[in-house]
Amino acid sequence: MELPEHLLVLILIWLPVKSLLRFKSVCKYWYALIKSSNFINHHLLHNNCSSSSSSFSCSIISKGLICWKTKPHCEFISLSGDLFENLVHLDFAKDQLGSYKSSILVGQLTFVNSCNGIICLHTYFSPDVTLWNPATKQLRPLPLPPIAPRSSFPRKFVTTPLFGFDVRTKDYKVAIFIQKLDEPWDDKPNSVVQVYNLSTDSWRIIHKDFLLPFDNISTSDPNVVYRNGICFCCGTYKSNGFIWKRWLLISFNFTTEVIRTMLMPMQDTHDTISIYALDSLDDNIICISRRRWEKYTYDKWVLHGYGTVNESWTKLYTYESFPDIHPIKFSKNKDFLVLGINVGALFLCNLVTQEMQDLDPSCMGEFVFYNESLVSIKGLIGGADREICLFLDTSEDDYESEKEEGDMEGERDESEEENESPEDREIKEDLEKKILNELDVGLKLEFEPSSSK
Repeated sequence: MELPEHLLVLILIWLPVKSLLRFKSVCKYWYALIKSSNFINHHLLHNNCSSSSSSFSCSIISKGLICWKTKPHCEFISLSGDLFENLVHLDFAKDQLGSYKSSILVGQLTFVNSCNGIICLHTYFSPDVTLWNPATKQLRPLPLPPIAPRSSFPRKFVTTPLFGFDVRTKDYKVAIFIQKLDEPWDDKPNSVVQVYNLSTDSWRIIHKDFLLPFDNISTSDPNVVYRNGICFCCGTYKSNGFIWKRWLLISFNFTTEVIRTMLMPMQDTHDTISIYALDSLDDNIICISRRRWEKYTYDKWVLHGYGTVNESWTKLYTYESFPDIHPIKFSKNKDFLVLGINVGALFLCNLVTQEMQDLDPSCMGEFVFYNESLVSIKGLIGGADREICLFLDTSEDDYESEKEEGDMEGERDESEEENESPEDREIKEDLEKKILNELDVGLKLEFEPSSSK
C-alpha cells in the first residue's frame, strides 16, 4: 500500500539531508517530492523547530589550516549534536573548494555567515564571494561585482560581504561594501554598496560615492549574526581623527536594503572595550562585552525593541569566565553552558562546575554556525562568470534531467487534482493543519522559504 504524500512528507522531514539525497534514487516520485520547493521548506522548518529544543540549536563547520611537510592544507570539520558531541571530518570540502581555489587561497577563505543552511565564504581584501551548502555539496562562486578593487586602486581598501534572505521577494542576496581610503583618516564619500540577487545572478549598485556610517567591521566571533532577514555585526567609527573610537552595532535589512547603526552598550570613548561578540536569544540580539583591563569579567547584554523608538540595551548579568577563554555563545536552555574560543580552539565551559571540555584539538581556525538544509543554490548553466562546482554523486542528484523532473511534477499535479475527491481533499487539509500545529505555527509565520531555482 502506497502512503499518501502528506504522510510520506511527515516521515521524510525527520531525516537528515544525507539520507534524503540517497532516497532521491528510490523512484521518480520520491525524486520529484524531495526536490520540490514545498518539501524543502517543510524540511527546513522542521529542522528549525527540532533544533530549538537543543542547547545550542545549531551545528558548527570549522576550518583549520594545517602544515604538513611544509605544504599547507585545510581541514574542515562538522560538529553537531546537543553539545557538539558528533564530530565528522568533511574530506570532500577541501577537494571541492580546491577545485576553483589553490591550496593557499582556500586557506585565506573566511566564513561570513550562514542562512538556511547556505554558508557565505569570502576572501580577505578581495570582492570574491562564494555560496556553499555543505549538506548538498553545492558550491556557487558568484560573479565579481562590476566595480571591484583593481591594482590601480589605493593601497588601502575594505570589502565586506553580508548574506541573507529577502522575505518579501523570496530571494537570497549578498550585500558587499567596497570602501577605499586614500588616506588613513579620509572622510570623503568614496564607498560603493552593491547587492547581488541569486534569482538574477547579477549585481546592482544601491549606493555610489557613499560615506559609510562606520570605519570597519570588527572580527567578533561569530563575525555576523543573521536573524529574520537582517544581518547584525560589530563595527567601529572614529571621529576627531584617531582619538575617539565608538563601537557600533551595524545592521543590513535585505528587504529594505537599508544600513542602520546604533551604539553598543557600555560605551567608552577611551577605547577600553576590548571584545564584543554577538549572539541571539529568542529573536533578540545578545552582546557579550569585556573591558580591556578586566581580563576574565564579561557582561551579557540584550537588545530590546530593535527598530523602534524604545530600542535599548539591557544588562542581564556579569560573570567570571575561564582564563584566556573568550565566550562566543550561550546555550539556550542552560545559561551556565558557554561555548568559548582560545587561539582558534573551541571549548565547552560550565560556569557552575568550572569544567571545560576541548571539543576537538584539530578544530582550530575559523568556524560558522549553521543548520543543514536542502536549499539549492544551483542556477542556470553559464549564468555566472565562473563555473558552478557540484560534487553530488550521480545516484543522488542525476536521477533524470531537470526537464524530465518538471514534466513529471506537472503531470502528477494535474492527475492528482483530477482524481482527488472533495472528501479526500478535506481529509488532506485537516492532516496538513495537524502537521503544521505539531511543527510550531508561530515559527512558520516567520519562516524564510527557500529560493526556487
